Amino acid sequence: DFRPNQNTGINDPVRNDKKFIQKVYPTVVDDRIRYQTGELFTVKKLIIKIFTTNGQLIAQKETGYASGEMDTRRLARGTYFLTITSSDYQQQYVQQFVK
Repeated sequence: DFRPNQNTGINDPVRNDKKFIQKVYPTVVDDRIRYQTGELFTVKKLIIKIFTTNGQLIAQKETGYASGEMDTRRLARGTYFLTITSSDYQQQYVQQFVK
């Protein structure tokens, strides 16, 4: 269970709700990892981050609430965590993946 140290302003955001993010795929990647948003249209922005298993932030972007992808070509082989957090920190989706 990976929970990055983030000051969310709330005690416990809702994690891995399919209404927020339907899926993150593939979990074994070569050049990109994709995510598909759900139906929480009150969410305006997403904060997407990739962490190492040691918790080191290695990639980050902000985008609107829409399906998309993160480039993983520059990552070394290994295990990582992708976190997708709503800009109000009410929702968070965490997915482990391997490069």
